[in-house]
Amino acid sequence: MRSLIPKCLLAWSLCLSAALSIFHFSSAGTATLVENNPGDPSTSSTSTRAENESETDIRQTHSRPKVLIIGDSISIGFMGPLQSMVQDRWSLHHNPGNARYTRYGLDHLDEWLGTETWDVIHFNWGLWDLCYRHPDSRNQGHRDKINGILTTSLQDYESHLRLLVAKLRSTGARLIWASTTPVPEGESGRFAGDEVAYNRVAALVMNEFHIPVNDLHSRLYTQFTELSRGPGDVHFSNQGNRILARMVYEAIDQLIRTSPTP
Repeated sequence: MRSLIPKCLLAWSLCLSAALSIFHFSSAGTATLVENNPGDPSTSSTSTRAENESETDIRQTHSRPKVLIIGDSISIGFMGPLQSMVQDRWSLHHNPGNARYTRYGLDHLDEWLGTETWDVIHFNWGLWDLCYRHPDSRNQGHRDKINGILTTSLQDYESHLRLLVAKLRSTGARLIWASTTPVPEGESGRFAGDEVAYNRVAALVMNEFHIPVNDLHSRLYTQFTELSRGPGDVHFSNQGNRILARMVYEAIDQLIRTSPTP
């Protein structure tokens, strides 16, 4: 099995991915929300546990903003430090368990949203979608990029994201998409660089719906080796999780602070 993305395209896609970023990062790694240009399509835990725009304003119907994080093990990893940063400023929640891949998200999104009135939803899918798995693989999660089957094609990923965004927008919450974090060389079920193509598709969808992008990938790409848990591991060290948490905190906090008062 070969990667979906020719090597000659990866470098080009990586550059384009950076251009599609909606957030500008300072040298300290902080995120500053900038305005989307609707007419410009170029804008846009543990390993075992891990594998197993709205057009409305922030509402004032409750004392603290209610924030929902939807994501896979990467978000599970940064939830601890994020909660420490948030303290009691927001009512912070994560979807139960792991959001896995986009088809799984479509099947469970109503359950995760429940009857709550969410002010901000920060969401991501991708690492599970681009993963190859084989039932006979002994790797954790049956990952096998040589003999396995791709979980979600790029075409299906785009169509699933459109359905997910439509459902999320119907909640009236303000939305933030998080780009998928890097895939290292040597990952047993994923090809390094495939996340660039998935991020590019996601960025085009988010731009179409005027949803800002928290570009975690661009921020962590050049430092991934030092911030990951180890060779071939998509997960992050404590330091890496703190950096992710800071980016997520600042992106959400800025969206809340800049939202017009009803």
